[in-house]
Formats: sequence, C-alpha cells, structure tokens
Amino acid sequence: MNSLLESYMNELKLIETVEEYEAFNHRLIQELQQEKFDTGMIRSIRNKGRYMTNEFSDTATKKIC
Repeated sequence: MNSLLESYMNELKLIETVEEYEAFNHRLIQELQQEKFDTGMIRSIRNKGRYMTNEFSDTATKKIC
C-alpha cells in the first residue's frame, strides 16, 4: 500500500470529532491532488467525506441528547 495512504489511514483511526474529520479530509484531498492520484478516486473520497461528515455530526448530536 502507498505509504501516504497508510499514514492517513492510521490518522483516520484517531479522529473523534466532526471538526477533526473535516480538517483531515481536506488535507487528504489536497495531498492526493498534489500527488496526482486518479481524479475519479479523489472525487469518490470527496463524496464519501461529505457522507461521513454527516455521520459524525449525527452521532455527536445523539450523544448530546
């Protein structure tokens, strides 16, 4: 596996908040674009990132209530 992706996967496991996830996802997409990864893959990650942001938000809201 690409060492870049492996380091991001390890970081992803430690994320606990929506804000951390959004910052992580932004950095990941920037890095993938800089490293010239496949455009379709970047688009897919960006789309899944939006979904996961909503999941994090829903989970956080349920914990508060």
